[in-house]
Amino acid sequence: MNTATLGAQVTEATEIRYTIDGERKVAVFKVVFKSGWGDNQRLEPLKVLAWGKQADVAQQLAVSQEVILNGYLSMNVVERDGFKEKIAQMTALGIFTTATATEEMPEDEPQAA
Repeated sequence: MNTATLGAQVTEATEIRYTIDGERKVAVFKVVFKSGWGDNQRLEPLKVLAWGKQADVAQQLAVSQEVILNGYLSMNVVERDGFKEKIAQMTALGIFTTATATEEMPEDEPQAA
């Protein structure tokens, strides 16, 4: 399986669930990302699942927060009103916020005059 990296914005508060046995935590949240070019650019919604430690990270996300997601994209088929609809979702392997990226970057060294 190939992974994808995506810049997105959180649109709904994270919902925390647990597996039936209560052993594993899963976070579910929605984001939008830009798709297309120029005048054809639009925002596309995407459901994101995050398991275990990534669920802990997702639990701290705020609505409207910018994130970078790395994970597996998949398509689910859902039947609604007699029609089959394909819905994309991502299983996140990594969730990075602007604050996380800034903390991980080395500080600039002073420039000589």
